[in-house]
Amino acid sequence: MKRTAFFITLTMLACGILTARNESCLEKQGTATKLSVDGRPFIIIGGETGNSMASCPSDVAECLATADSHGYNTVLFPVAWELIEPSGNKNVMKLTSSSESKEAYNLQVFGPDMPTLPGSKVEISFYVKSEGAGKGRLTFKGTTNEWPWINWTGQQSSWTEAFETSSSWTQIKFVMQNYSFDFADGEPVWHFNLEFGYIPDMTYYIDNIVVTEVTEEASAASSRARVSRAGGITYKLKSAEEKKAILLDAMENWIKGVMTHMGDRVDAWDVINEPIADGYNKWRGIDNVFGSNANDGTPDAAPTESEDAGLSLNWANDVGNQHWYWGYYLGKDYAVKAFEFARKYAPNPDVKLFVNDYNLEVSPSKLDALIDFVNYIDNNGAKVDGIGTQMHVNVNISKEQVDAMFQKLAATGKLIRITELDVAFGVEEGKEITPSAAQLIQQGETYKMILSSYLTNIPQAQQSAITIWSLSDSKKEHEHWIKGDAPNIFDGKYQRKVAYKGVCDALAGFDLGAEFSGESWKDLYQKEEGAEE
Repeated sequence: MKRTAFFITLTMLACGILTARNESCLEKQGTATKLSVDGRPFIIIGGETGNSMASCPSDVAECLATADSHGYNTVLFPVAWELIEPSGNKNVMKLTSSSESKEAYNLQVFGPDMPTLPGSKVEISFYVKSEGAGKGRLTFKGTTNEWPWINWTGQQSSWTEAFETSSSWTQIKFVMQNYSFDFADGEPVWHFNLEFGYIPDMTYYIDNIVVTEVTEEASAASSRARVSRAGGITYKLKSAEEKKAILLDAMENWIKGVMTHMGDRVDAWDVINEPIADGYNKWRGIDNVFGSNANDGTPDAAPTESEDAGLSLNWANDVGNQHWYWGYYLGKDYAVKAFEFARKYAPNPDVKLFVNDYNLEVSPSKLDALIDFVNYIDNNGAKVDGIGTQMHVNVNISKEQVDAMFQKLAATGKLIRITELDVAFGVEEGKEITPSAAQLIQQGETYKMILSSYLTNIPQAQQSAITIWSLSDSKKEHEHWIKGDAPNIFDGKYQRKVAYKGVCDALAGFDLGAEFSGESWKDLYQKEEGAEE
C-alpha cells in the first residue's frame, strides 16, 4: 500500500534531552547553511525510527529518550500524513480533561443547532485519537433519545454507550436513525455534543466532523460495510454452527439476566411472543417465512452475506420496528432452548411460562399452528405452561368466533390467559372517532361477551389472567397504537365508559345495575366503615 509521508528531524538539544548549551544558530555559507552550537559546527550523530513510530507525542518522547541513551543528538522520524491530520487541515480540535474529570459530561463540546429533517436519515462522522487509552461518546438534543447506544465505528460486536480511543486515528461513523432514535416530533432544531470526560488528564484530537443527509441506498451500503483508512474490509464469515453457538449464548445470557434481575417479583413470563406468521400460519424465521414488513412496506427477506459486503439482515430496522428471527439461525429448536433457559433461571419453580400471539380468534388456522408450536416444545424436552391470546379485536367480533377459540384453547389443557384485550371501532388512517351512545353500548357488550366466554369456556383451573391493553382513550396513549380510535374502558378524560360496566358485569356474572341503585355505594361504604370501627 502506498502512503504519503513526510519526515521530521529533531535535534536533541531542541527537545531538551541533552545538556543545555550556551548558544546555537544557523549560519549561511555560500549556498549551504551550517548549524553551530557554542560557536562550533554541530556534528550530527543520528538515527532514523521505523514507520509509525511517531503516532503521538508520548511515542516521540519515548524514542528520543532511547536515542539519548545511545548518544544520538538527532533523530529522523518518518510519519504518515494521515497520522497527523486525516482531513488535510492544518489544525485539529484539541481537548484535555481535568485531573478531577470522571464523568463523560465533565469535558464537553456543544455542537451548533441544525434544522431537523423529519423523514430523512442523517450520518455523523469524524476522526478522533488520544494521547493514551481514552473514551468518548455523543449526546443529543432535539431527538427521541438523548443518550443512545451505538455501533460507533460500524465494526463493533455490539452497541455501546461510548467508543474507545487510542493514539491512532479512529473514524466514528454512523447513521442516527439506524440506532432506534430520530428527530423528536415538533422540534425545529437539533444538535449533538462531544463528551470526553470519562478519564482524567487525557488529551484528545478531533478532526473532520461531517454531518450529512443520506439516501436509503447510501445508508444501507454504510450499514453493510465500512471502508477503513487502509482500504476495504474483508469479512471472515462464520459457519452455521459458529453462529448457532454465539446466538444460543446470547439468548441464555439475556434470559438469565432478565429473570435474575426481576427475581420473584414476576410469577409468569411470556417467553416467546408472536411466533406464528400471519397468512402463512407457519413459524417465523423457518423456511424463509418472516411475515413482517418495514415501515415503508418492504417485506423482511432472507439475510445475505459475503466476504466483501459482510452481513445484511434484510429485516426491518426502523425506529420502534426492529425485527429479529431466532429461527432463521437456530431452527425450530430455538423455541425449545428459550423455554429450557427460562425454566433453568426462573427463581421460583412455580413460575409459569407462556407463549403469546394475536388474531387467534379470527384465524383458526393460525391457532392450530400455535398449538402445534406448543406441542413441539413439549415433545422436545421443554415445557410450556400456558398460552396467551392477545385479543386486539374489532367491536363486530362474533360470539361464535370467540367461543370457538376459547374451546380449542381449553382442549390443550394449558393455562389460558387474555393478554392484551382492547375493542376497537375501526378508524381510517388520519381520522378520529367520537363514538355515539349506541356504539359505546355495543362496545360494552363486546367486552362483556369476550370475558363471559372466557369464564364459561375455560375451566377454572386453567384460567390464568385477564389483561386489558392500555388504560384509556387518551391521545397520548394512542400515538403509536390504533391512533384516532377509542378502544379502552376509560375515555380520554379517564372517565368510565359503558365498556367499564361490561367488564364488571362479566366478572360478577350478572348485571350489576340490577342490584345497585345510584346511592347503593354509600350504604356499602358506611357498612365497611362501621365494620372497621
